[in-house]
Amino acid sequence: SESKDTPTSIAQKWCDLNGKVFKAAGGAEKEAAGASLNQFENEMEARYKDDHAFMKQIETEVEKCESDTHKIIITGRLNVNFLMNKMIYGFNI
Repeated sequence: SESKDTPTSIAQKWCDLNGKVFKAAGGAEKEAAGASLNQFENEMEARYKDDHAFMKQIETEVEKCESDTHKIIITGRLNVNFLMNKMIYGFNI
């Protein structure tokens, strides 16, 4: 449920979804994985966009998982929402 979301759980789900995009063979598989990631990002943004401190915590957790696994190419279209949040909320990139 919504009340059980934590920055860590949200970041873990984002990293899992992003990993699926990264590992997808291409074509329909990559599109489906990308759609899932976009939907999740949009849901989290809609739910928490007014809680800047919470969004900042999510960013911090996402950055940990990025460095733990692989550096995600930040120019990809799938990272636009998070980059926009960084710009809007003044997070360090």
